[in-house]
Amino acid sequence: MKRFFVILLTCSVAWFSTACSLASPSSQTITIVPSHPKAQVVVDGQPKGTGTMSLDLKKNRGHSFLARCGNSSGVANVERNISPTGMLDLIGGFLLLVPFIGLASPGAWELSPSTVSVPVPDASACGEA
Repeated sequence: MKRFFVILLTCSVAWFSTACSLASPSSQTITIVPSHPKAQVVVDGQPKGTGTMSLDLKKNRGHSFLARCGNSSGVANVERNISPTGMLDLIGGFLLLVPFIGLASPGAWELSPSTVSVPVPDASACGEA
């Protein structure tokens, strides 16, 4: 019976100490800075407001940003990259296999860059800043 508990404890420690990405947050704060403070900001096709803003976005995919003044608009993107904890899960997975589970979670990724400048080519439709 004692041997069973030792094996169970060892497996539990291996399980919870390896798949680090499972414990990482699934969203990340991204700051969006349009080139004009009155430009309308659209994130992934959804209007979010005007001017500079910070939003919590899911890390499991890339995101697109649009800033527009009248008919003039500019776009920018953030892409997802493997995070340091995701890299640890990847390396640990080759040793123990269990950490590969962490790569399925959004915590295995990070968005880059964390501050996005979105240019508006002709901001005259927004008026004075």
